[in-house]
Amino acid sequence: VDMLSNDLEQPSVWKFNLAFEHELPFAGMVVSAEYIRTEVESGIYYKHLNLGNPTAKGTDGRDLFYTPQGFNTACWNNTGSAITNGACTGNRGRALNNASFNNVLLAERTEKGGGDNFTFSLSGRFLEDFDYSVGYSYTTATEVSPLSSSVANSSWQSVAVFNANEEVDANSAYLVKDRFIAQLGWSRAFFGDFETRVGVVYEGRAGKPYSWVFNNDLNGDGSINDLMYIPTAFGSGEVVFRDLNGNGSGDEELRFWQFVNDNGLNRFAGGAVDRNSSFAPWTNNFDVRISQELPGFMKQHKTVLT
Repeated sequence: VDMLSNDLEQPSVWKFNLAFEHELPFAGMVVSAEYIRTEVESGIYYKHLNLGNPTAKGTDGRDLFYTPQGFNTACWNNTGSAITNGACTGNRGRALNNASFNNVLLAERTEKGGGDNFTFSLSGRFLEDFDYSVGYSYTTATEVSPLSSSVANSSWQSVAVFNANEEVDANSAYLVKDRFIAQLGWSRAFFGDFETRVGVVYEGRAGKPYSWVFNNDLNGDGSINDLMYIPTAFGSGEVVFRDLNGNGSGDEELRFWQFVNDNGLNRFAGGAVDRNSSFAPWTNNFDVRISQELPGFMKQHKTVLT
């Protein structure tokens, strides 16, 4: 069942921009700078209305929705999958939901989110046949939901959360934090007015953000999107590490902390990792284009081969 909140409006933002451009007295160089500020006036995010009330509170403070069997460590195997037979019969999430319905989603209005963008660039020509431009752009952008699916339920599931249905803005899934771009072009007419053109474009940008989540449904809301909790310190006892080797060596906890430290997640010790707080590696792209103008079918026309 999909519903729309009475408060829902057409998505809109407030936008402010300030730009400066100046031609320098040499080589036809133009310098420009622009600042853009965006604030959400009306956005959309989804709530699931058939989770039922929470049945417990996690040690990290998040709401849990499992039946009593879900809180028994014997009802889970080493891969994180639920055991639902024998003494674990009835192990399921959404323990107190309305069994007459499955997914019930509400499209709700939010005023959270926005961003800032600053861009600086230079452009000009040299040696008559060459033109160029270089630029750098820095961006911050937050959103409550990326609305990355065509249906309500999967859009709700696609947001990594600490608590189900929370209205929290975080780094946008579409954020490109740092971006460099450069272009170099050359053109000359060797045969009459038929130009030969060569262009090279470079783009270097920071990777897109991503979240660290548990590999199963931690809170029992039916979705694998629960932000990972980082204990306060090694040996704190806040998290139970299953002894897979049966030797009592604590190897699993040591490996966990090595992974946490290697990925910079120790900065979240004592809490959950922020949504979209890590970034994929830097990306470099080069595009080269060569084109030649040729006679067309009529006197006034040209054909371009690229």
